[in-house]
Amino acid sequence: MKAKIIFSVITLFILSACVKESFTNPHNDNIGDLSVTITGNSMWGFSNKNSRAATISQIPENGQIKFYSQGGITADGDILTLENGQWTGLKNDKWDTNGNDASIAAYYPVINDFSQLYSENGELQDMVWCKTTAELGKNVNLTFSHMFAKLVINIESELNDTVKDVKVKIPSKISGIDFYTGKLSFLEGGNADVTLPQKYNGKYEIFIPASDKCNIALDITCNKGKKYNPSIDNSEYKAGYEYICNVKLSNKGNGIYTTTDFIAFTHLINNYLSTGNEDLIYNEKRLSDFYVMQDGKRVFNLYNDLSFTEEESNDIKRIGTSKIGFKDIFNGNNHTLKNIIIDNSYTSEMGLFNYIDADGVIKNLIISDCRYNENIRDKISILVGKQYGIINNCHIINCTIYDNKNNRYAGITYSNHGTIINSSISNIKLTNSSGSLGVMCFQNDGNIINCRVYTNLTKSPKGISSSIASVYNNGNIFNIFVEDSVNDLYGFSYNNKEQGQYYNYIIPKSYESKYIGTDEAPSSLLKGTSFYQDTAEEYQTKANTLNEWIDKEGKKQYPTLTFRRWTTAPTQKVIFE
Repeated sequence: MKAKIIFSVITLFILSACVKESFTNPHNDNIGDLSVTITGNSMWGFSNKNSRAATISQIPENGQIKFYSQGGITADGDILTLENGQWTGLKNDKWDTNGNDASIAAYYPVINDFSQLYSENGELQDMVWCKTTAELGKNVNLTFSHMFAKLVINIESELNDTVKDVKVKIPSKISGIDFYTGKLSFLEGGNADVTLPQKYNGKYEIFIPASDKCNIALDITCNKGKKYNPSIDNSEYKAGYEYICNVKLSNKGNGIYTTTDFIAFTHLINNYLSTGNEDLIYNEKRLSDFYVMQDGKRVFNLYNDLSFTEEESNDIKRIGTSKIGFKDIFNGNNHTLKNIIIDNSYTSEMGLFNYIDADGVIKNLIISDCRYNENIRDKISILVGKQYGIINNCHIINCTIYDNKNNRYAGITYSNHGTIINSSISNIKLTNSSGSLGVMCFQNDGNIINCRVYTNLTKSPKGISSSIASVYNNGNIFNIFVEDSVNDLYGFSYNNKEQGQYYNYIIPKSYESKYIGTDEAPSSLLKGTSFYQDTAEEYQTKANTLNEWIDKEGKKQYPTLTFRRWTTAPTQKVIFE
């Protein structure tokens, strides 16, 4: 299939790396006795299409820079450390009496040789720097900006699912740096090609030297030897700019594109599950209009974000029954189903998908701002009622559950007998607080792996068994990060049964006093839980711990699964990359 590439260069405002600050110290005639004071650790981010000015972050406390200066301050690669907001470690910390201003260059992180700019797989590493002039005798304040450009390659989900690796051909490689001026020199005739393994989210980021003559090419290798070679016409890359390259399939073919399509899909798939007949027509559509065959399985692709009116929601049929499950693949391609009002008339385990068979898969799907109608039923969940298959990279956001009885309900699935991986739930809203809630699931007999929970409930359920992971756990719950805490919920489970195992379950320290009700498998308690404090250092440590579990345990225990990795963000704690 031919790949179409859309490339946009974002020509936005960026602050220059050379910043001359205003200083407040009065001039000192006895300049030779005046100590040099250096402050400032702000870093400008890459310019993006949403803002003329880039975001700001900071070099952390105890971070180190390499510092060069000529003139009023003399330094030749001194290593300075940030301590209480001031850079310390300058070897000659007095102003020179020759009367000249100081010409300064500083770099973060510290490198001792230009070859350290490249990692083992050949990727250029990010670096920020400050090139400024400081007036004789005045305080020095440093502001840093990125030394290189960033290239972001976004590969659309349905193509990225088949990607093995992406080779980025870069026709220039840095061979040296003049650390006093920041001028780069390049290897003559050299290149810095980088091969990136498949990224789960389809986002491939690399750094490239600033240049006005850099013709980059892509080689995308997919399963079964299929290759794509989209071209990039752009050849100019400026330091501190982010360049976006979108790679999309030119002909998507059968799939779900509109709210009308999704409604028809729900009717037609239910008819097929009940009768085995694909020939039924609903609103001029057949089931075959919505799927493609891949490796002998039907794949229903969602190709747009869809927001439903109340009238449209009334036409949606929940998928599957208590005895007949969805056996195919529903690939949301990271699109969102929004504002669905789910029919709550069925009286057993229920969700948007009532039942996922052992062969069924739901992946790459976002469910946002959805709710049940106000018919009160027991054993309900937002996404799936009874789940025996795989839920992979699915995210439940801002959804509402109505309850005014002592009912049982859950967020992702009511009962899990299969695998939930790389998924998250956040901002569940409860209209009342009488029932019992399992935030991820109510009964776990399968695997919940590498997931994230944000439990900022506005109302706490009063059911005594309400729990974050599952009310009853008889399976495996591994590598979970929980953000925020809620009163009246167990931090892990009300009852961890004899077969229940949990490991690398990371949760706020406030849950220590109410973490688990009854543990019938107490050996897991010794290794299963990690409590954290709300600090940036702890967030980074926990992100590293989650990634270490993936590399050391996850890939070994679940070799057929692909794991999303973890990182931190300035406004959040620990999130998926």
